[in-house]
Amino acid sequence: IFIFTLTGKEQLFDLAKDPHELNDLVISGKPPEKLLLTWRNKMVKHLDERGEDWVKDNHLLIQKKPISTGVNRLPLK
Repeated sequence: IFIFTLTGKEQLFDLAKDPHELNDLVISGKPPEKLLLTWRNKMVKHLDERGEDWVKDNHLLIQKKPISTGVNRLPLK
C-alpha cells in the first residue's frame, strides 16, 4: 500500500502479478477491502512504533505540509 500524505489517497498493487505497478487495485472498481485494511493497519503500526506524527488513535493523518525527509528522501538544504 502507498498513501499520499497530503491527500490520503491510497494505492495498492499486486507486485507478483503486476511488477510494473500498472493496475492500481484501489481504483480497479472492486478494491480488496480486507487487503487494504490489513496493509493500512500494518503501516499504522509501523509508523506508530517509530513515534511519527503521522498516526493518531490508530489512524493515519493527512499532513498539512510535505514531508521533506525520510527513508526515500534526502533532507532539504
